[in-house]
Amino acid sequence: CTIYRFAIPDGVEEVQQITVDGLTAWEYDEDAKELSITGEGRMASFTTLSGTGHPDATDENVGKGSQMASFPWHRQQLEIESVKMSDDITAIGNQAFRKLISMTSVQFSKGLTEIGQTSFMDDTAVAEFDLSECSALTDVKTGAFSGLGVDSVIRVPSLDVYLLFKSGVNYTRANTKIIGDTIETMK
Repeated sequence: CTIYRFAIPDGVEEVQQITVDGLTAWEYDEDAKELSITGEGRMASFTTLSGTGHPDATDENVGKGSQMASFPWHRQQLEIESVKMSDDITAIGNQAFRKLISMTSVQFSKGLTEIGQTSFMDDTAVAEFDLSECSALTDVKTGAFSGLGVDSVIRVPSLDVYLLFKSGVNYTRANTKIIGDTIETMK
């Protein structure tokens, strides 16, 4: 299984234990500002506490990010510009990449089958989420892409994946577009 360790702040009374199928790891390249998720199987799910924003926020990003988050890259939350997943990652955990305010690009695993609840919520700097290579995707949890930036685009590989977005509450801005090469001809 995958094990992530994190400090539990004073005053927290309940901690949820999470079990995952797979072995994943993370690495952060500080120079490139790139977070890499490697290994295989499901990522763990995480929890965030929005509160008053990230404790390391500066004047330019005050109130941004999460006050506390169980994902181990919380310290880098405000600076991560890109996320890259190896092709054997099958599921993105709940809230895994929530409020990465500087993130502009995501390279999704081609083997992805599930995207967790609110996993990309409030990632307003990403102009396009390209899922066009994720043909095995069968589940997009509630709020996975909510609070995106103005005129964001989600590119999907098929009508089936398109319907995953249209059948649930997965984004909140009316101007978010879900597009695909064959979507218009399949409707």
